[in-house]
Amino acid sequence: MRTRVNTTMRPGVGGEPGVADGLEALRLIRGRAKDYGIAPDRIGAVGFSAGGHVAGKMALAQEGQRPDFTGLIYGFPFGERLPELPPANLPWPEGTPKEPWLRPAPTPAPGRLAPMFMAVAQDDVAVGQGFDAWEAALKEAGYTPETHRYERGGHGFGMKKTGGTQDHWIEEFAWWIEAEGFTRAD
Repeated sequence: MRTRVNTTMRPGVGGEPGVADGLEALRLIRGRAKDYGIAPDRIGAVGFSAGGHVAGKMALAQEGQRPDFTGLIYGFPFGERLPELPPANLPWPEGTPKEPWLRPAPTPAPGRLAPMFMAVAQDDVAVGQGFDAWEAALKEAGYTPETHRYERGGHGFGMKKTGGTQDHWIEEFAWWIEAEGFTRAD
């Protein structure tokens, strides 16, 4: 965020100021959703680079405070180590076949993270390895993030058009939020 929502954090809102700002902005938007003509349960957070860190940390907030979806564009929640993730699915019931192709669809766990869209250029030396580790941790916990890896674009490809496949990430993101049901009219 370019500016602080408030100069002091609201009581009970701890952590990094940028993340606290994002959560406070989300709370304010949800509180005024009717005024804005938007659904309060279809509000996401998208961040680029360090903003991807903020959006990723927002995704890990307490249930009810976190965004309904997140977009991490060449960013991830970084730190000394990756954050602990809640399980995506409930454990398989006793007697479930060991062979993955014979198992029923998993049962989503309460408290699971919201859907996540991630995009990165494979030649991004700034976040490449950390991004890979974050994606692996998500998959290990049972999540299936929508991940797009572009051949080139480096760090900071943003929305400028350079003739590469990364030029189309915004359309892919729009298709994804539509497919996830976040753009439907009620």
